[in-house]
Amino acid sequence: MQLETVYRRLRDQELQRYDVLFSQVKNINSLRDGEVSDLKIQLDELRLKLLHEEKGKEELQKHYQQYLREYQQELNQFRLSKENEVNKE
Repeated sequence: MQLETVYRRLRDQELQRYDVLFSQVKNINSLRDGEVSDLKIQLDELRLKLLHEEKGKEELQKHYQQYLREYQQELNQFRLSKENEVNKE
């Protein structure tokens, strides 16, 4: 009987140790899950910022291209007017 009691105590102690280890592992996993969740949120925010920046860049390119077209037209008109002046002389 004493041997059975010793085995039970050992078994109970080992089960208790496993319970503690299991709780610690669950806590660590919970912390990591929280970190992963935070990182996913940060990633989504960065993706939105990148998308916003890309749209801003596209708008600036469109604006600049329009400006260049208008400037080119002005230069062409100026050149034509100067050519006309020279031809009249």
